[in-house]
Amino acid sequence: MAQAVDVLVIGAGAAGLLCGGMLARRGARVQVLADGQAAPPASAAAAGMLAPLSETLHAQVGHHHEALALGLESLRLWADLATQARVDLRRIGTRLALSAQASAAFLQMARSAGASACPCADGVFVPGEAVIDPRAALRALRRWAQGAGVVLQDPACVVEILSEPGCIVGVRLSDRSTICAQAVVLAPGAWANAALRRAAPVLDTLTPARGCLAEFQTDQEESGPMQRGEGVYLVPQPGGRLLAGASMEFGVASPLPDAGQLDILRERAIALRPDLARVPWSGRAGVRAMSPDWSPLLGPTAREGLFLAAGMGRNGWLLAPIAGQIVSDYVFGDAPSPLHVAFSPDRFAP
Repeated sequence: MAQAVDVLVIGAGAAGLLCGGMLARRGARVQVLADGQAAPPASAAAAGMLAPLSETLHAQVGHHHEALALGLESLRLWADLATQARVDLRRIGTRLALSAQASAAFLQMARSAGASACPCADGVFVPGEAVIDPRAALRALRRWAQGAGVVLQDPACVVEILSEPGCIVGVRLSDRSTICAQAVVLAPGAWANAALRRAAPVLDTLTPARGCLAEFQTDQEESGPMQRGEGVYLVPQPGGRLLAGASMEFGVASPLPDAGQLDILRERAIALRPDLARVPWSGRAGVRAMSPDWSPLLGPTAREGLFLAAGMGRNGWLLAPIAGQIVSDYVFGDAPSPLHVAFSPDRFAP
């Protein structure tokens, strides 16, 4: 007998769990399905930065013009979410090593966005930015989602999105079972398989990008703030861990870290913190899904009942709450704000 739910979410990273949990808390019967043939979500390999202002330093030509506004809105959502889900959110702020000219430009940008930043001895300090421990946060979000009534199924592999004329009706799995659903949300990270891409061709606009992280194990608790220097950031995590990241290797889908990229990160981290030259370290990597404008695809597709929370890019943890809110609003038929419409998947439609 086929299972039946109101909404099926495919993908159990931060965005998928928050889509599922927010939908369930509004009364939907929700199942979150992880793809058993995929690598672990990038959420588990991330540094855990919630830093929308600092991320503007990575802005490239073609970046979404509303990316900062979306990031700031999502950071505000994190305050209540962290309490509800019992996620340890630490507002330790970020110190940016910038020249006098770059500092002045950054401070002007922050003022224009209505965000807080102030000059410091070697650049700019952003007091409101925060960090979470990604692996602990994923465990907390799973508990939070389940507490809201979400059914988590792991592992499984979707081989077909099922539809009737005009609407989605569910999925077929690799074990030949089916799940009937009135709506399907795709939150697959960088691991969208052929079945998901056939259902939502806009997923083909996403590019995998491997991000390597160097992890230093210091002999004391690292308190913060986060630091950003030339080509590197340092993020303190519990247990004396200090994460240095992250590379951006476009077109690389392997989740295995690259030794050369790790060596570069280590050298740059030591330039910021010379004491790290004597600290044991290791490396890891995750694969992000990057859209052409480095911003997520959030909302309905051309197929009735099929929604996306995809292409989260460098800021999957930061943007996961706003992804959940936007998708749940669309599923329940609420009118989106102009800001949210700006991140609709149809901006990449041919």
